[in-house]
Amino acid sequence: MKTDPSSLRGITEVCLYATNLEAAEDFYANTLGLELITSSEAFRFFRVDNQVLLIFNPDISEHQQDPPPHFARGNQHIAFLSNAENYTRWKARLKEASVAIDQEITWPKNGLRSFYFKDPEGNVLEILEGNIWQ
Repeated sequence: MKTDPSSLRGITEVCLYATNLEAAEDFYANTLGLELITSSEAFRFFRVDNQVLLIFNPDISEHQQDPPPHFARGNQHIAFLSNAENYTRWKARLKEASVAIDQEITWPKNGLRSFYFKDPEGNVLEILEGNIWQ
């Protein structure tokens, strides 16, 4: 039986990994202003609009059985969607928080901009001024 890929309705959660969950919580809650949903010694979960950002400590989560072990090593990447008006505000907010902007790109196909920066763990984050994939 074939499944129609268009029957999937989106991505509800995405994972990053950090060994220092206290620093991750401070960054995502205070610097980015995300709502902390729940936390434990193994994870921090944050609300991002109608999705959830999961941050697991890979040293703990790779040994857990419930949920099944999942973990990654090295720098991961996620992109946050903004709009043109708030895009500039995000750059200013991060500058005020002493977060370095590593690179800014204007995408040639649609002229939208995005910029890259890192969280305390070194994960590469991006803020897009619009949906470059539409």
